[in-house]
Amino acid sequence: MFPNQKPLGIAHYTLLQSMDTRRQKSWMKKALEGGWSVKQLRDSIRQSKNLDIGILDDDDLFGRKRSPDIRILKAHWLAAQKGDEKAAQVLRDHINSTRRWLDELESTMDD
Repeated sequence: MFPNQKPLGIAHYTLLQSMDTRRQKSWMKKALEGGWSVKQLRDSIRQSKNLDIGILDDDDLFGRKRSPDIRILKAHWLAAQKGDEKAAQVLRDHINSTRRWLDELESTMDD
């Protein structure tokens, strides 16, 4: 940690969880050095995304394979309810992926 800096809170880490390790470390360092709040970190990430890939649009967030497919979730849930452990694990993976997608969706909203 850098001198006279507060550690990052759980909300900071939650915001970064969908990123690869290299990007997480880079953003953590920037947030620590700058003493950023969660909002400042979110805004910086959003600004970076806008510069890197242009403003996220509907296709970026809701395109095929990005948003959750409820039919697939339901099929795995039904199989998991019948004791299918593989389906239960696949469902857990879908749930985690959906959480990351929701975090990204939320990060595009104005505070």
